[in-house]
Amino acid sequence: AQSPLMKTLFPKGVPFGLMGDGPTDRSLAEQEAVVLRFLGSSGQPFNAFYDLAELDLKTSEVGRSPDAMCITACYAASLSDLNKHEGLIFQSDWKKALVGASFDGASVMLGAQNGVGKKLDGMVDTIPLPVIQAVAHATQLGNADAFELVEYYKEWRGTVQETYVEYAQSGKKSFGLEEIANELGESLLKLTSSHGIHWAVAQSRTVKALLTDLPSIVTDLEYRTKTELGFHFSQLTPSNSFLRKTFWQKFEEDGKKSRLKATVTSFTPSADGVGARDVFTISYSNKSTLSMSKAELV
Repeated sequence: AQSPLMKTLFPKGVPFGLMGDGPTDRSLAEQEAVVLRFLGSSGQPFNAFYDLAELDLKTSEVGRSPDAMCITACYAASLSDLNKHEGLIFQSDWKKALVGASFDGASVMLGAQNGVGKKLDGMVDTIPLPVIQAVAHATQLGNADAFELVEYYKEWRGTVQETYVEYAQSGKKSFGLEEIANELGESLLKLTSSHGIHWAVAQSRTVKALLTDLPSIVTDLEYRTKTELGFHFSQLTPSNSFLRKTFWQKFEEDGKKSRLKATVTSFTPSADGVGARDVFTISYSNKSTLSMSKAELV
């Protein structure tokens, strides 16, 4: 929201600056981190992380690898979405509102004849467009330093790194994880380390892969642990093997505790044929019944 002063100074919307950083993440996609710099309601500048924009390699000169033409098209497509927010940027047109840009020092970005900065300069109405080096790059490094002050971040990063190392350094464990994902009907993304100078994309990539792989990772670690300890049942155990098995289950209701003998009497196969998603019927010694997922039963 703009203050009365800002609305007076910029009645047709505010100008903005663009900061971009372009890591290459071949395990997922080619992406550009898009950060916008505005004058805020107090009149002070602030940065807003805006987009992780994927490159369309078909827009490159050769149609298959990133180049200045492809990267420029990526930024233009991302910034075009700003036009939808009536009154946000100057005249609701990014080509009229963009007043400066900053990229890393690669020739593809800052080349005097054919770099991304030069191409954007030719697209905007704010001529000439000032383009300087490395502000976004330094901002990402600053973000990484700031997160070091978050209490739980180091523990989280250490856990993620241990998970990455667990599978990255063992072809056998990596293959086992793929087999379990197939059994569970889950998909996998390549786990990577969360460090890197392209901090924002590195974190996004890491979290996305970890969240996607988490069901398979948990099942794999559980299966390996139980195997080592001599346990016989896991989510990968055929459902028929659970039938007629008995166990004692504790309950607590209204402050009263009880223990009932339970027997697995039947199961309903999942509609998608994934055994780990089968549902079991449990009969208790008091003649009551209960449905459980295989995960709950295990």
